[in-house]
Amino acid sequence: MTRKVPKPTISNELIEYLDSIFPEKSADLKDTEKEVYFKGGQRSVVNHLIKQKQEQEE
Repeated sequence: MTRKVPKPTISNELIEYLDSIFPEKSADLKDTEKEVYFKGGQRSVVNHLIKQKQEQEE
């Protein structure tokens, strides 16, 4: 049985901080395939939080 967890309030400061650490950029040619996927996953979390923040502001 899945329990519904309420969404927390997401601050602009959190998004700005994570965006500075995990910027949206193209993969580096020297990165391994594993590193590319790992960095893509990190950025995916930032993008998700940005989307959730936008929905909170609507």
